[in-house]
Amino acid sequence: MNISIAPVDSALHRVTIAGDLDLATASSLERCLSDELATAHDVELDVTELHFIDSTGIRAMVDALQRFSESGRAFRLLGPLPAQMRRVLEVTGLLERFPVVNATSVA
Repeated sequence: MNISIAPVDSALHRVTIAGDLDLATASSLERCLSDELATAHDVELDVTELHFIDSTGIRAMVDALQRFSESGRAFRLLGPLPAQMRRVLEVTGLLERFPVVNATSVA
């Protein structure tokens, strides 16, 4: 999995993940999001290049959503969501918990 971070504006950073988010890679995302939480930025997680996600990856995202929310900060997903990820979030009932904005609607 590859992770990159880019500022969108003065209040928002985009964290882009590409590849597989699973047991072997979730800790890298967790560290990255913890570092972002230590800043004053909201986070948009770009998952458009995500090929696979397992329960460990889902847990990392749910934990991040909760931690950002508790600190009064925004955490959203940038899509469109990959089909496999959308299906996992739908089946687990988590899809409605995550704010999702499509890349086509973001300028």
